[in-house]
Amino acid sequence: MFLILRISNLERRIWQKFVNEASLQYFFDLSKTIAVGFPNGANIGVSLLLLYSQVIAGAVLFKPMIPIIPNNLPNLSEKKIVILSGQYDPIVSKKQAGDLFSLLKKTDAKVTIQWQESGHEITQDDVQIAKKWLSENF
Repeated sequence: MFLILRISNLERRIWQKFVNEASLQYFFDLSKTIAVGFPNGANIGVSLLLLYSQVIAGAVLFKPMIPIIPNNLPNLSEKKIVILSGQYDPIVSKKQAGDLFSLLKKTDAKVTIQWQESGHEITQDDVQIAKKWLSENF
């Protein structure tokens, strides 16, 4: 199931203001902020990319699915994203992971998908791939 959201410009500006103020208060650089999550955290990362792309530079997504489809897809050509999915995941099917990959490709994101011989858990291989990907991309 996909949720299609309409986010008003006012809501978007309020959320952007909140994140920008938090980055100043807690001294983090939004241009270097990367979402890393499993699996609900990964879905939040996807939502950030699709709705508030300016607040993160990229994402490491462990076992994500499509949480939303915005009315207008953003241009994510400057974003780097890796999806780590399990071939035998009983929760996020190969089709769901593939659909997310396709959706992110439509935004022009620099996205890759890595398949593991696993289910819906983070494996040592996932961690090593994420570590290598981060060192090569950020």
